[in-house]
Amino acid sequence: VGIFACTEWAVYSNKEVSLGNQDGKTLHNDVMNGSLKCKFGGKAHTALNTPVFRRFWDALQINPKSWRNDWIVKADPDTVFFPDRLKEMLKSRWKESQ
Repeated sequence: VGIFACTEWAVYSNKEVSLGNQDGKTLHNDVMNGSLKCKFGGKAHTALNTPVFRRFWDALQINPKSWRNDWIVKADPDTVFFPDRLKEMLKSRWKESQ
């Protein structure tokens, strides 16, 4: 369950963070430029974080993992995500890449 069950995964932040250990290796996030801080506003007082998302997508475009895979899922840290379920749904609709 979760992004670590994906074929490949990446975690982004503006500084390096240890994500734990797997098979005797320490896992780290990918680092993107800039601050993650943003203002809150609007009628719903939500995060005005468009600049953060743009920097994230810029970082994603230069990550080789992005180009080795057919799909990218952006998930928040508290997301309950089932990669196997998504794979089954997509497999029935799209052919695998050649």
